[in-house]
Amino acid sequence: MSVEVNSEETVPEVLLLDLGGITFPSPIGPLLAAAESIRDPGLPRRMVSSVLWKELECGFLTIPEFCEQFAKGKAVVQEALIGWFEGLRAMEPSPRMIILLSELRLKYPGLKIGAVTNNFKHPAPLRPMRDLRGELLFDTIVESAVEGMAKGHPGGERWALVEVWNFHDGSYMEAHIIWSSVRLFKTALERLDYHGPASAVLYLDDLKHNLAQPASLGIRTRHAITPEEATETIRKMLALDVSSGSPLQKYLASLGVLPDSISDQARPFAWQFSFGQSNPTYLVGLIPEKPLEGYTLQKLLEEKCAVLRKQPPGELLPSAHDVVREYTVMSELGKEGCVPVPRTLGLCTDKTICGAAFYVMRFVTGVVFTDPNLPNLQPYQRRKVYEDLMKTAAAVHNFPWHRSEALTQRFRGDPSKYVSKQVERWSTQGIDVEGFKRLAKGLLDNVKISQKSPEFQSLVHGDFRLDNCIYDPHTFEVVAVLDWELSTTGNSLVDIASALSQYYGLYPGIAQLSSNFEELGIPKERELLDLYLRYREVESIPEGLMQYMEAFQCLRMAGILYGVLMRTKKGNASQQHQQAKGGSIFSMAYVTKLCTRGLELLQSRACSSSPIAVDAPSKL
Repeated sequence: MSVEVNSEETVPEVLLLDLGGITFPSPIGPLLAAAESIRDPGLPRRMVSSVLWKELECGFLTIPEFCEQFAKGKAVVQEALIGWFEGLRAMEPSPRMIILLSELRLKYPGLKIGAVTNNFKHPAPLRPMRDLRGELLFDTIVESAVEGMAKGHPGGERWALVEVWNFHDGSYMEAHIIWSSVRLFKTALERLDYHGPASAVLYLDDLKHNLAQPASLGIRTRHAITPEEATETIRKMLALDVSSGSPLQKYLASLGVLPDSISDQARPFAWQFSFGQSNPTYLVGLIPEKPLEGYTLQKLLEEKCAVLRKQPPGELLPSAHDVVREYTVMSELGKEGCVPVPRTLGLCTDKTICGAAFYVMRFVTGVVFTDPNLPNLQPYQRRKVYEDLMKTAAAVHNFPWHRSEALTQRFRGDPSKYVSKQVERWSTQGIDVEGFKRLAKGLLDNVKISQKSPEFQSLVHGDFRLDNCIYDPHTFEVVAVLDWELSTTGNSLVDIASALSQYYGLYPGIAQLSSNFEELGIPKERELLDLYLRYREVESIPEGLMQYMEAFQCLRMAGILYGVLMRTKKGNASQQHQQAKGGSIFSMAYVTKLCTRGLELLQSRACSSSPIAVDAPSKL
């Protein structure tokens, strides 16, 4: 099988698919089998070329009416056809197509997906088809039997007259028939609310003569004779090429994630996770056509799949998106076993493999909580989640990083100078946002407060918070800490300020924490700080230090969000399509609010003897 796709083609804005032969297995095979069972090999050709077939596809005949009229009293033919139609209703979408459409939904949230199909009138409507996340597979399905018109019919007098009757059109020439089938595709685009260029629409069908009408509209078309070939055609447009023989497939095979050779019975996939604006992250693996005996979904994910995390494309801020650092820290923590992290498998800095440096780690099953209110949990479960967050933070900070040769080589700087170096680095990034320079200056003027307590100098995660942890859904304990790209050595309270930021609403795009702590069962901020100190075996936090670290967290978040906005502007943010949809509240105005909030924190007498003036401070 060879599938040719112009490498210069872009990912379509609209994807239209046929059902039988593209989304579902082809109905032709079962029809040939039915014909063979009654020793009538000419049955399929006679049937699909008949006027009755055209009327059936347009919904002017029901399936029982068609079978009765076409069989002309031959019970064996009628029975064979009824059995074939019943078999079609029982067909399931191709697992490969479900996986692929799930990937597309996550990687390109703005993509519209529809189906245009020739089908038959049936008392029961089409069963809802859903992707791996349980969402509808298609945004719309245009059915010939519902619309009263069908794809690709060559025409004929009775057929033309039926169309005249249906559409009250004075013309019944062949051109009118072509217009009718073109109308199916126009209907699909109207229902998808798509008004862009036709060249940004891609349509796949297993019958070549069904491609002429959409092509006449300027729609890009592709012929594929099986769901497998269709998925291969579309997959060529994905950012990660894990097809057999590709450089990435060979690399993953060297790690044992994929086999050296891939059979027709199973295909590799790369499915991008939707959450996050930093390093693009993918679930990669091999899903067989048939379920593996003895494998639960959890076992399949943990043993047959892995996670690939790579740098985003384009120009990046210095030291940002450091997957090498992330891989190194996780590997060292994994050796000791005192901090829960995914098992790392391999690091690749060869950008020719998939366009950027990346590493591969094992998939960890569990749940990631993106809403700090934990709405689906009981009060005692919520308390457990937050308490284990502090326990895990303490485990990170108690880790004896200085005993690791890899980490001492990686982190050679003085931990006490972490904040000053970070602020100085952010100050040189050309971040032109109101209040950013004043906040940076205020932090540097008061930096000594961050250097007074050696007991807080430790390994630092750099972005420690609830949604960067995977939890066991039964015990509510952290089973893996993710996203170590900002890890270093420094003041550990930067992680605590990050983890508690949801208490004071510093993160955009994430639900804010309710203040009704007792009813929810969520510990108050002071309770969590005390719990953290007990796990660290530290008596107290120096006066003003926590406010200072919160202000520092505001600066870091402002800088990080500024970087996301700049990458989005240049078109290389990891969730660029989501930004384009307006699904995020990231904005320069929010970056400014973060700076203002940081300046307000520095005004506290507890952390500054010379308060910094703030013009019109605003609350988040």
